[in-house]
Amino acid sequence: MPRLGTATFLAAVVAGQLACSLAIDHYGLMNITQHPISLGRFLGVALVFAGVLAVKYL
Repeated sequence: MPRLGTATFLAAVVAGQLACSLAIDHYGLMNITQHPISLGRFLGVALVFAGVLAVKYL
């Protein structure tokens, strides 16, 4: 965390959680109902990752 900074670290954690939840929903892991990845859900995760990059480099 010292290299990244607190804001970047927390944003990366949230982005990772969103990506994992998207995969779990898409494949129906852990005996949950399967929900395919939609364009809106994918764009939401992509925007969070873009936010991580913005926090890190801007």
